Amino acid sequence: MLRGMTDRAAKADILAAALARLRADDADGARRLLDPLLAAAPGSGPALALRGHCRLLVGDLDDAVAELTKAADLLPGDAATGANLAAALRRRGEDRLRAGETETAQADFLAALDRAPDDMAALFGLAQAAQELGQYADALAAYDAYLGAAPEDTDAHLGRGFCLQELRRLDAALSAYRTAVGLDRACYAEAVKRLTTASRGCLWLTPAATKRVLGLVDG
Repeated sequence: MLRGMTDRAAKADILAAALARLRADDADGARRLLDPLLAAAPGSGPALALRGHCRLLVGDLDDAVAELTKAADLLPGDAATGANLAAALRRRGEDRLRAGETETAQADFLAALDRAPDDMAALFGLAQAAQELGQYADALAAYDAYLGAAPEDTDAHLGRGFCLQELRRLDAALSAYRTAVGLDRACYAEAVKRLTTASRGCLWLTPAATKRVLGLVDG
């Protein structure tokens, strides 16, 4: 019994020291403290949660997701572990999306939102992934939900416009592009590019006509 009490006290001391390192922005130092503990007790939920958080902070996202998933199973209802897992999934999804791994990125964003439904960055990533996969109705729904919380995000309005044009809702697409340009004139070139794509070569717009349809001038 005394040995068990001593072991528990030692584990508690290691966890406290690792947490202190983490709070001092020394994620690698915290991980080094946790490594031998987890080698001896691989099923320690608190240690897995802490080391998973360390891996998240240093960008070791695959291992972070793996360890935080185990920790979340061992510590159901632990809000911090769930939030860290959602963040790791979302960040891995963003990396995968940039690398062109769109289907796995989409899966990560969905898993992140399952853990953290209010993660707007994951929702925006989900919209982008669905758009790139040609799932325009799903992407549009995600953009609409995202814009409900971030109505001045010009990239989301441009993405929404593209989805609408692919769904052949051209008037609504034009309105979305006008909104984007109205929020940020720097979007003009991208809006023109997408508007031209929407016409599929059936309509050639002069610069003056393009400015009119995008609402930059009257008439």
